[in-house]
Amino acid sequence: MVSGCSTGHSLASELVESNDGHEEIIKVYLKGRSGDKMIHEKNINQLKSEVQYIQEARSCLQKLREDISSKLERDPGEGRHRQEIQVVLEKPNGFSESPSTLYSSPPEVGDRESW
Repeated sequence: MVSGCSTGHSLASELVESNDGHEEIIKVYLKGRSGDKMIHEKNINQLKSEVQYIQEARSCLQKLREDISSKLERDPGEGRHRQEIQVVLEKPNGFSESPSTLYSSPPEVGDRESW
């Protein structure tokens, strides 16, 4: 049951006959405030931007993995030494996080003191 409430939203209704004619269906449409659409579009644009950033980061990480794999295949002797690679991901607004250090091989036991 719908009671009359004064929420400030304007309502539009439509009466629809059912197929068998035994009941009536009333569709009610709420019209949102004008600012709601702008906020919704802003949120969608922000999500699209974040999705694009994540896709670019994923692509860069995939390329980095491929580069590391090909380097290790070319120079198997160097694989015994720890190799540090710094990756800086830049957010769409230009803010960059601190660089992440990736290791292509696990650090040696003696290297733990330098952490």
